[in-house]
Parts: sequence; C-alpha cells; structure tokens
Amino acid sequence: MIKFLLFVIKCFLKCIFRIKINGADNIPTDGGCMICANHISAWDPVVLICCMPRRIAFVSKEEMKSVPFIGWLLTKVDVVFIKRGSGDIGAIRACLKGIEEGKAIGIFPTGTREKILADAKPKSGATLIAAKAGTKVVPVGINATYKLFSKITITISEPMDFAEYKGVKLNQEMLESKTCEIYDKIIENRYC
Repeated sequence: MIKFLLFVIKCFLKCIFRIKINGADNIPTDGGCMICANHISAWDPVVLICCMPRRIAFVSKEEMKSVPFIGWLLTKVDVVFIKRGSGDIGAIRACLKGIEEGKAIGIFPTGTREKILADAKPKSGATLIAAKAGTKVVPVGINATYKLFSKITITISEPMDFAEYKGVKLNQEMLESKTCEIYDKIIENRYC
C-alpha cells in the first residue's frame, strides 16, 4: 500500500512541479549511504523520497509524529525520528543501523529549513554518523521556489567516501572541517 501511495504522491508532484534531476547515477544503487541536502521547504523530503532513484529513510524531528496523517505516513517510510538539540544517541544508533542494513539515510545538515544557504549553520551530526559508519555521503542541492508549476532542480554530486574515518575519533576541528566540505558541495549543487 505504501508503494502505491508514494506513486500517487509522485504523480501529483509531477503535475504541480516540473522536476529535473541531474546526476541521478551518482546515487549508489545498493549498500548503505547518506544523502545530505539543503532544506528550504517542507516539500524537500517529500520530493526527495518520491523522486530519487532510490528509497531514502529521512531523519525528521520527533514533533512530526504528532501531525495528523503526516506522522502516520512518516512511520511507514522508515523515518528516523530525532529529538533536536539533545544529541539524540538513539537516533544516531538508528542511522548507523540503517546504513549497516544497506539503507540510504537522508539528513538535512542544518537540521532546519534555511532560505539563505550562505547564512546556514550546518551541524556536524551527519559527518559524525558518516565517519562512524565509514560510509559514502552524497551531497544533493535542491533549487526550487515550490510555486505552482515551477521548476525544481535536484543536482546530485559524486559521493564523498568516509571509509578512511571508520573507527577514527574525529576531533571537533576535523568534524567541522568535513561538515563544511559536505555543505560546500551542497551549496555548489544548489546553484548548478
């Protein structure tokens, strides 16, 4: 039933937006990985879940569980709920487990919607998870206004490989540096 519902939502999205995806072949076809994207609208996870070439289990704020229908739908698409601002160890473990099981985990590194990307302050949680898992991070830039019948361009970069960091304890400076690298790629994609 959930596949049918996602198909219906995808058809609806294609009726109200013109969606173009660049670099779809940069998404690994199998094995665990992370998809890191900019976050400009509540539409972002919906568009990415329905239109990417691979199913993505997104990280979402725990408050979304209580939103009628949306909360139910999120539990059906393997969302990892996180308590924001608390260093939620349970959510980190769930992401690591998902990657180990071969899932694509989607994270918005800013943790919230940001209209002006240059002013965004990405958090290091995505980098921490990628390093602990030793997985690939796929930077994704979303360029959209989400106005009716407008164009949405999704640009996907080649994966950044974090295999060398598996088992290595990254200090704060290194975490921040790698986080900036990921986010710089996202911004670069956003303006392609």
